[in-house]
Amino acid sequence: MTLTQMQYFYAVCRHESYTKAAQELLVSQPAISQSMRELEAECGAPLFLRQGNNLVITQEGRLLQQEVRQVLEQIQHLHHVIQDLGMTRNYVRIGLSTIFGNTVFPRLRREFHQRYPEIETISYEDVTPALFEMLDSGRVDLLVTTPGREAETEDLQKAYHIYPLHASQLKFCVNREHPLASRGQVTLEEIAQEPLVMLDSHYAPTRMVQQLFWERGLSLHVIHYTSQIYTLERFVEQGAAAGFLPGEISLYNPHIASLDYPGQQPPKYASLVWKKKKVQYDAVKKFIAAAKEIFPQSQDR
Repeated sequence: MTLTQMQYFYAVCRHESYTKAAQELLVSQPAISQSMRELEAECGAPLFLRQGNNLVITQEGRLLQQEVRQVLEQIQHLHHVIQDLGMTRNYVRIGLSTIFGNTVFPRLRREFHQRYPEIETISYEDVTPALFEMLDSGRVDLLVTTPGREAETEDLQKAYHIYPLHASQLKFCVNREHPLASRGQVTLEEIAQEPLVMLDSHYAPTRMVQQLFWERGLSLHVIHYTSQIYTLERFVEQGAAAGFLPGEISLYNPHIASLDYPGQQPPKYASLVWKKKKVQYDAVKKFIAAAKEIFPQSQDR
């Protein structure tokens, strides 16, 4: 199977059409058709079927499509690496977790750019499992996230460097004018009576809060789910709902008060994570060194 056949095959799969694939690749339709016939002969199985005017991908075709996609992505990544070798790479790609990554990254980015204004930082926000997939596949150079529970962290240490940046704890947050705002701690029963805005349930902190209330036989009154911590903070700031946010938000947002609650998780470390046994570009090395200076390990311990 040649690289050209891979490109033809993947285009046909995406468009489910020889004609559209040929238009995208700027080749003739007969060239596409002939290449697919040769590929099917090599595979010994049909990859496409005709149903009327529609082209349908077979199960064998779907399996091959998954493998081809990975190869083409790796080739594209290799092209980027080759291009970077020919010039001084002036950017760092960072995967950022929505909740705890946001507690440190704004400061980290600002102070890094003060030191190295010529180096660009490109950030991507997602849940932690997806971020590790991005790091493993080479789509990002670094992560700013909470790696996981202590038992998991021991396993992670074998494959990744993990540098703790800042400890943060999830707290129950309300508007400063809220009747509960002056309290140091609230009960779960009191939280259950409040309208809440929460991050979507594929975020681990949300699942932990849901589990806590389920174990106590309580229900959460959620009026809005979001994937953006900015949205959550705005709801709380405006007094439209309460929510669970990192406690330090109340330090820089005067409209928000943070409260403890029974069963809350202990503080977690937002950490800088990068792969071991991987040669890093100079820009990435500078970011790691700057992060260690901006967030000395001893400051939270």
